[in-house]
Amino acid sequence: MENLIETLNSQATEESVLNVISLIDWDQDVTPDFLESAVADEVTTLQAVNDWFKGEPVAVFVSTVGDQYVDFKFIGHDTVSRACVSPVIKKGDLFNVYYSESSKTGVEWNGDLFDAIKNTDFEINGYKIRFNPAYNEFQVNNINSSGSGEFAGSEFALLKDAGKG
Repeated sequence: MENLIETLNSQATEESVLNVISLIDWDQDVTPDFLESAVADEVTTLQAVNDWFKGEPVAVFVSTVGDQYVDFKFIGHDTVSRACVSPVIKKGDLFNVYYSESSKTGVEWNGDLFDAIKNTDFEINGYKIRFNPAYNEFQVNNINSSGSGEFAGSEFALLKDAGKG
């Protein structure tokens, strides 16, 4: 994909919709019916991608900011609120991920937005949050403790960050 913003703003093709959805989450099983419908409806790739993720447990809303970056907003995610990616990002480049109330970190692009985020450590209030594939969720570890300090999810650190824990 030469320029992600140009692709998002162009009329949807089966290839462009599949490519962008795969950039966000390689594990998505995009159906031929959905791709054919997006082309038949004559929507942009951006509209088709937003339609695809609308019903997901973690919805992703994609928008563009001029020609500067593509803004991915996560709705329903325990930790991450948004990610901003260059329209010409390459593997190994860094992009910004925003999490908690006002935290930001650089994440290395590996070709799959969800996978890159899953492989990143987030720190909130002295707690490290990292995706645990065995439980298919983000878990917390106290970085100041010698024990594992894992909890059921990231809510503990988020409550501590909000002064409620």
